[in-house]
Amino acid sequence: MENQDKKPNIIAIIGAIALLVLAVVGLSYAFFSAFIKNGETDTSIEGTGANLSLVYTDGKSVITSSNIMPGWSATKTFTVTNNGEADTYYKLNISNITNEFVEGGLTFSLASADGGTSVPEQVVGTTARTLTNSIAIAQGKTHTYTVTARYINLDKDQAPDLGKSFSYTIGIEASRKDFTPDGWFEAANGTLLAALRDNNELKTPLTTPGAEVNAHVLDDVEAVTEHVDSTYQKYYVTYGTGWEANGTKFNLTGAAVTSDTYANSYSSLVGKYLIDSYIPNTGSKTAGTMMTTTNLSSVYYVVSATQDSFTYKTLSSTKNTTEALLARTEDDYGTSYYFRGAVKNNYVEFANKCWRIVRIGGDGTTKLILHNNNMTNDAYGNISPSPNPCSKINIQGYTAFATENSCAFNSNGDDNAYVGFMYGTTGASDYASTHANINKSTILTDLETWYTKYLESYADKIADTTWCNDKNNITDLTFNPNQADGASPTGLGYGKNKTYYAAVRRLKQANGSPGGSGPSLKCNGNLSKITNKIGLLTADEVAFSGATANTYNQSIYLQENTENQPWWLMTPYDYDYDFDSGSAYSYYIDKGSLGQFPVALGVNNYLRPAISLVSDIEISGGTGTSEDPYIVKWLAIWVIKLYNTFIKQRRGWNPISYKH
Repeated sequence: MENQDKKPNIIAIIGAIALLVLAVVGLSYAFFSAFIKNGETDTSIEGTGANLSLVYTDGKSVITSSNIMPGWSATKTFTVTNNGEADTYYKLNISNITNEFVEGGLTFSLASADGGTSVPEQVVGTTARTLTNSIAIAQGKTHTYTVTARYINLDKDQAPDLGKSFSYTIGIEASRKDFTPDGWFEAANGTLLAALRDNNELKTPLTTPGAEVNAHVLDDVEAVTEHVDSTYQKYYVTYGTGWEANGTKFNLTGAAVTSDTYANSYSSLVGKYLIDSYIPNTGSKTAGTMMTTTNLSSVYYVVSATQDSFTYKTLSSTKNTTEALLARTEDDYGTSYYFRGAVKNNYVEFANKCWRIVRIGGDGTTKLILHNNNMTNDAYGNISPSPNPCSKINIQGYTAFATENSCAFNSNGDDNAYVGFMYGTTGASDYASTHANINKSTILTDLETWYTKYLESYADKIADTTWCNDKNNITDLTFNPNQADGASPTGLGYGKNKTYYAAVRRLKQANGSPGGSGPSLKCNGNLSKITNKIGLLTADEVAFSGATANTYNQSIYLQENTENQPWWLMTPYDYDYDFDSGSAYSYYIDKGSLGQFPVALGVNNYLRPAISLVSDIEISGGTGTSEDPYIVKWLAIWVIKLYNTFIKQRRGWNPISYKH
């Protein structure tokens, strides 16, 4: 961990539960085994410093189970006891993962009812990760946990998992101090870090980042209007009167087909649920034809309807509860706190613009993304910023973006090099030359131009940030989530070789479904790291916010003020074959869904800048809401006020109102 002189030493993993499944279907046999690293017995260990003890309450080191089939589950109970001399904290993690399962049905969860923190059911994946941090445990107290492992019936052929095996370890780390970003406890009153600390409670996500979207109710979801072409007004529409959860999918209840065409029955659809927001996908030209109403990734609630359009809300989480919280994960600097879900208290006014807080980095910096550019032309053609750019009454058009027009990610796309935020030599015959950080991408140039115009005078408040353009290539040639194109990956990462990049495996399963090994804020490899004052969000950061692949989610805070327009992320997706030619693809977000898009195409995506504020940034007030945002102090703001007063006297304008 960073800054060892400022934080107590973290005790090594002192105990774990290892879960091993040897086979599935047929000769199946599974067991839980107690595993103690550097332990004295099979059931207990004393850790130095925090002096925690991990005890298995059933008294057995092994629990056996046989005939494991889809639908199988097993449990193991253990306790965590603080035998030390002071209150302390611990965290739980999953590590030592070996997972050969290909169908994504292998899950685990942790439940605690006496002070511990429960971990919702999630896919095991292949990547070690922190499950929950900062679990406070008082001196002499005990927390009881039950681990549940499941092999889910996915309602499809799971024969590819026959004979496969997996193993993993649920572990514990302890410390005398919370797992926090640098300076979290030390932050002085009047700083942004202190305000975030005092105004937020750290929580565990209700859904799994990357695998599921954040949970929400209809009230959280922004309504969207869809045009219905005259051709599609002649379709008979499949609908449901409600929905039920089917694992992480939806089934419509009360499913039926309209007795007449959309044009003659649209009013009857109000208050109903559709299987798609596009009428050709939820309807048929033939009367009485019912579309599939089970195992749906999303359902669409009809708010209102006319003959040529309808307004709907998308439900993409089967958990009928609101998720809007601050959670944690690890980044390159230590522990990062990130906002997830339908958050309403992460607004910041800075540089006469409104921003949303994405996360607090392990180094104590605060990453922001643009929410309102606040550049409105007045009657004289001059820029006249609004007094509170975060207020909903001052939001106009596509102001979450740097410009009114979309832009390309790169000037060309016919080489693996063009996935780069910065890139190397096109036509090279090796990976290192292809991905060297030599040339600026089109989108980086556009960002820096915007920065020079609007933010350069605030440079001392903006951190020199390491941006992760994860150009690590996947060399496992069996991983091909886009199998429909018929081409096989080479994993070489240069020229016109079909190549997937590392984030795809974190955010997708081998069959293309959402999930993968899970998002990460750690950036591997020098070629992936670019230091700059301005950049874009990564696909992993957006996944932590509540988005996932292949599923629209308009309730996450990042979708506010975007008019549901697509915008670029800085994470490479792949170099793939596009019709008869090849193209580099980068991640983007569209209506809250993570997808991939050619880096150079006539139809482009929008530019949404991100920056990080320095760790000791001061604010003059605010609670983080849109009507009362955190307001960053800046001395030169008084100069601007004087300038505006002068302009008022010369031209009769009203001066800009600034908070300080």
